[in-house]
Amino acid sequence: MHNDSHGEGFFPPLDYAAFWWVLGVLLLLLIGVWYFSACYATRAKPQTGAIPMPPKRVPALRAEYLARIDQLVFRHHAGELSARDAHQKLSLLVRGFVQELTGVRTERMTLAELRTAGLPMVGDVVEVFYPAEFGVQDAESLGHSADAARQLVGTWS
Repeated sequence: MHNDSHGEGFFPPLDYAAFWWVLGVLLLLLIGVWYFSACYATRAKPQTGAIPMPPKRVPALRAEYLARIDQLVFRHHAGELSARDAHQKLSLLVRGFVQELTGVRTERMTLAELRTAGLPMVGDVVEVFYPAEFGVQDAESLGHSADAARQLVGTWS
């Protein structure tokens, strides 16, 4: 091999520093963790079947929620609540009652979700409220809706 005084010979390629290899492996692991967490967070929720309810709490909660329904109807008849507001609050009361007994977070469930969560009776009652909650309906409709809510709360066992 010819060495010249100007340093223009052939040299072997330089290796990468170990830092870059470690950084590359860590980035690949980070991407793997991100994909796993994204899949885990968006997985399908397990279907709930029959929901066990503690029987000791049912009578006390039933009495509490029946009183709340009566108070809501009274506030509506006193002119404190419009029919729409009363129906929305009635829906929240029914959902709250079921949530307290079952532990199922019903507050933001749609009708279809209520039915597939093993709560078809709740879905049926909430469906009664929908026309007055989201449409235009007369104030007299609260009586029928309140009766449906009372029946659900009163017969839940």
